[in-house]
Amino acid sequence: MTVLRLEKPLLVYKEQILDYKQEFLAANESMDGSGVLAQVETIEEFIALSEQGMYKVLPRNFVLATQFLLIEETKDKLVGMMQIRHTLDKKLAVIGGHIGYSVRKSMRSQGYAKIGLRLALLYCQSHLQLSRVLLTCRKDNFASRKVILSQGGIKENEVIFGPYVIERYWIELNLQ
Repeated sequence: MTVLRLEKPLLVYKEQILDYKQEFLAANESMDGSGVLAQVETIEEFIALSEQGMYKVLPRNFVLATQFLLIEETKDKLVGMMQIRHTLDKKLAVIGGHIGYSVRKSMRSQGYAKIGLRLALLYCQSHLQLSRVLLTCRKDNFASRKVILSQGGIKENEVIFGPYVIERYWIELNLQ
């Protein structure tokens, strides 16, 4: 059985974070749930900015968020990233939601996103005392929709965001 854990970004994972970023860049894919990883020059900067997300003084256009690496326990391997936003601004209420996540391309279709989302939902319930969370995905992202539905997602509606149709789902948190 696969055991995963949420881990704060740490320097001990520097090479794995760099490999993760390179894998997404090579595939020309969006690094959902990875915070500012795509925009920073160094992994040290990513870690420092991820830590700042825990503070009350935030840069403009940011909400309080907690950044996690999704680590496979037995191999201590970075398989994905999860960003948990404590609140929603106007944009996140339409696209983004409370939780953003991704799994590296080479590790997909192994159930990691489903387990990672479950861990993120437990965090939202136990640490943030949220009673429900919003998740969104592009209508053409069948894998993400499947993961959201697996955790009890109930579709509220669809919205147009640029060239994309975005599906909005709510998950009630009464987890055990």
